[in-house]
Amino acid sequence: MAEAGAVAVEAEAEGATNENVTAVAALAAAALEEATRRAAFRKQRFPPRSAAGAAG
Repeated sequence: MAEAGAVAVEAEAEGATNENVTAVAALAAAALEEATRRAAFRKQRFPPRSAAGAAG
């Protein structure tokens, strides 16, 4: 969420309207959430080789 805040602050500093800043922050937060969800899925579905080797 810190990344979304940094994007919003940067956009506001460049003169973006409050509505645009809110939209950019919401999009950044959604993208970060999606990336986190996908990473968790990949980690669960495809464990690191070292962990798989130790378990087997």
